[in-house]
Amino acid sequence: MIDFEPIAESKLDVIGAEELFRKNGGIIEVRGVAYMQGRIYILEKVSNLTAVIRVYNREHMDSELETIKDDRFKEAQDIVACLSRKVLYVLSQSCILAVDKKRTITAYKDGLDEVSATISVAHKALLVTSSSGIRRYEHKLIGKPSESTVQLPRSMMTKLWHALEIDGGYILSHTEAGELNRVTCISKAERDKSYVERYTSADQFGLGSPVHLALEPTSGHIFVADNDNRRIVLLKRKSIDYECVYLIPELPERCYPTRLCYVEDRQELLVGTTNGFTIGYTIKMCVFYAIALYIYRMAQESKLLSRIIIKSY
Repeated sequence: MIDFEPIAESKLDVIGAEELFRKNGGIIEVRGVAYMQGRIYILEKVSNLTAVIRVYNREHMDSELETIKDDRFKEAQDIVACLSRKVLYVLSQSCILAVDKKRTITAYKDGLDEVSATISVAHKALLVTSSSGIRRYEHKLIGKPSESTVQLPRSMMTKLWHALEIDGGYILSHTEAGELNRVTCISKAERDKSYVERYTSADQFGLGSPVHLALEPTSGHIFVADNDNRRIVLLKRKSIDYECVYLIPELPERCYPTRLCYVEDRQELLVGTTNGFTIGYTIKMCVFYAIALYIYRMAQESKLLSRIIIKSY
């Protein structure tokens, strides 16, 4: 689960984005983008009946390392990387496939009840979002993953796009009342353990179709793929709410964003688009915030190391 503790006020951190690379696979659509151990994995729909995963070294995007193929990819919708298990998960319309480091592909979960659209990962759990709900799958060392349904407030049970799990709750992109496109944070109430709304994006943000989300976990900022408006919106975490910033106000022509992946250790945002491009952006931060972020990460690593040493004794 993601530790949701902002370390700086929003005006002191993210100040812009700069394009690093633009990869065109000559395909129909990018269905997902993931990053793991210096590799970028792009789930590409190359025809109506075929999808593949193309693998690139982040330092050498001009040449493809390998292509991962499987007949079950033809209905693939999204891809995520579980860093703790070093496994890729590919969401198909009817199942979840696991791809390990040896490129062995197995069915992690068969027989999905709903036609699912997106997937996300938090620690060792997967969230699968369909138009009618969110299912959570938690990994077990032995046997099949445990499965549960996220009980959402009734007002959000319309059209769901994507969901991320944070400490004590979830971030959702959804359509409310059939016409209002929102990004909402919900948290679990202490009294009855039901989920209650903590924050909802305002109407003036003018979100088109917020089809995908990514989280900057240290600050709590949310990146939103605003598909209809061909832009990336940043919801900057403040003390009790968010500030809306049009981080990338206009993507290249005909590049409508469909998938996002934030690479924390590189401070980069990967954007997959409907016309087959994958675009990488560096997220520029002010010097003060970059130093604060570095100190915060060192402190977190120090705490982890201390726990390991204590346990060893």
